[in-house]
Amino acid sequence: MKLLRLTLDNFRAIKHLDFEPEGNNAAVYGKNSTGKTTIYNAFTWLLFGKSATGEKNFSPKTLDHTGQEKHHLQHKVEGVFLLEDDHRLTLTRILSEKHTKKQGTGDVIFKGNSTEYYIDGVPAKEKEYEATVKGICDEERLKILTMPDYFAAVLPWQKRREIMLEAVNSTLTDDDVIDSQECLQPLKNFLLQYGTRYTVDQLLKVAKNEKQKLEKDLKDIPIRIDEAAKAIQRVMYTREDLEQQQEILQQMIAGLEEERQQITIPTAAAENKILLAELQAELADARLKFSQDNPNDYGERIARQKSELSANNIELNRLMGEKTNLEHEEKRLKTEREKTAQEYERVQKEQWSGSDICPTCGQPLPIEKVEAAQKKFNLDKSRRLEQINVHGRERCSKDMIAAVQRQIDEKQQEINEKQFTIMQNESALEVLNNALLHIPRFEDSEIFADIQHRIAEAEAAVRSDNQDIAGRLEQFTIELGKKKTALQELQRQVFVLDNNDMLHLRIQELEAQEQSISDKLEQAEYKISLCDKFIVNKIELLTRQFNSHFQNVRFKLFEQQINGGYSECCEVMVPCEQGGEQMLVPYNLANTSSKMNAGLEIIDTLGKYWGIHLPVFIDNAESYTGLPEIDSQIIQLVVSAADTVLRIEVDNAIKGCLVDKGTMVAAVYEPEQLKCVGMDF
Repeated sequence: MKLLRLTLDNFRAIKHLDFEPEGNNAAVYGKNSTGKTTIYNAFTWLLFGKSATGEKNFSPKTLDHTGQEKHHLQHKVEGVFLLEDDHRLTLTRILSEKHTKKQGTGDVIFKGNSTEYYIDGVPAKEKEYEATVKGICDEERLKILTMPDYFAAVLPWQKRREIMLEAVNSTLTDDDVIDSQECLQPLKNFLLQYGTRYTVDQLLKVAKNEKQKLEKDLKDIPIRIDEAAKAIQRVMYTREDLEQQQEILQQMIAGLEEERQQITIPTAAAENKILLAELQAELADARLKFSQDNPNDYGERIARQKSELSANNIELNRLMGEKTNLEHEEKRLKTEREKTAQEYERVQKEQWSGSDICPTCGQPLPIEKVEAAQKKFNLDKSRRLEQINVHGRERCSKDMIAAVQRQIDEKQQEINEKQFTIMQNESALEVLNNALLHIPRFEDSEIFADIQHRIAEAEAAVRSDNQDIAGRLEQFTIELGKKKTALQELQRQVFVLDNNDMLHLRIQELEAQEQSISDKLEQAEYKISLCDKFIVNKIELLTRQFNSHFQNVRFKLFEQQINGGYSECCEVMVPCEQGGEQMLVPYNLANTSSKMNAGLEIIDTLGKYWGIHLPVFIDNAESYTGLPEIDSQIIQLVVSAADTVLRIEVDNAIKGCLVDKGTMVAAVYEPEQLKCVGMDF
């Protein structure tokens, strides 16, 4: 798409400008702030309603010398383009203000802005206009194909990579990369070994995960082998010797057990035990007969008397509490009655103190008014006295106080009776306790002393018999204990031998497991090595394929990381001469001229791929020399201190605009007609 003509009316600081490159390359000269960049902004505003410089809240409106917007102006940009199919297209965008008059005052009020759209002079709706522009080129492609540094410096690398992969139309597959080198052929089997078709990236992740787990398992095995080896204990005898000694000891223990069971209790010792049992039974019979001959129910009677005494004390406390409450109530009633009587006496003494003189005029009041006031006072006094009487009758009357006093007297009578009952309980209890002290005890009788003496003699005889038998049994027990301890030691040593055999077997299993893990680890490392070789080879093939589409610019598509792996990127590499040597440097480190050449080469390549060439605007073009030839129309914006008004050069023909200070009246002049005057923005 070529720009044939661009017309600006009241656009920012330009009142009117006709820019007519007629599809040719052009250069716009002017000192700073003469409106060069405004032409580029007008171009992008016409297409997308935005500025080329990325200014937020961009407005095409003209500002006065105080920075305020000038009103009642129509801001218009019209562009005539020659499309790729040689069709001419005219687009027009007009921004106007809407005003209304305030009713009754005639004041004009700003109500907002409205935008009009025209396609080839025909009014169009906004969506129709946008669809027409998008049919030519979307906004992002416009920036890529008109701004030399946008692709390499502004666009995110992910988007750069996506666009370049699409533009290069790379059909490079994983199989192509594998087939390019013989050493990568085993990858085909590895990619299918898990029952599904893996990509190389997926296989690399799986292999690295396997390696990490295997290394962890392999690291633990030597420790477990060492622990098992340290757990093996030294045994002095063979298994056959230990089993033979066990058999001998078991026979000896059985013989001792049999001898111990043959120890019997002598006849005399048995008779002594029978005698002791008979004496204890005789003692029990004598105790029963004594209790029958000397009956005693004092304990039960004392218990009943204590229970009755406790109940009476509880009842006494309850009666005394109720009496106390009644006494408090009596005191309260008397206090209330005294206060009520005092209040009645105070009101009774009140006398009318009103005046018979009018407070306003100072004249004596009529008799009827004075009498009415006195009557009102007396009625009020009578009412209050009656209220006091009612209060006294209902809250603190003599009858109420007398009733409470009668209740107090009744409670006191009950208390006196209960206290007398308690005295009787205490006396009866004292009598029973004294009687209990003189009751005869079985332990003090002669029969108890006789039987107890004979029991002591029988117990002594039994103890003597037991000591003799216990001595013989103790000897057998000690000997059996020694033999059993020796047998347990032999059994422990046999257990140690069994455990040692298990530990040796475990060590063999761990060593076999260690070898198996080592083999698997070697296989995983081999897969990782193949994947790394694949990635390096793919990088070389893909980078070579990318760069074959460019004469000078190169692309760095992968970046090697510290851990040896690779991560995707898309960095533009620019050829620069440094220290007398030609080398590739990242775009952001290249010099200004190299950046521009690289940007134009990228624009030319992408324009050919997309089948569209847009006007390329080069700002600060005075910094560049020897720009490469590309298929796109180039419009250079050149800072020229000598040009105080815009000077336009189209294919060596110079055109200019005459600008009056304070206004901008644009016209096209030949070089000899050009006059330079100041411009005030």
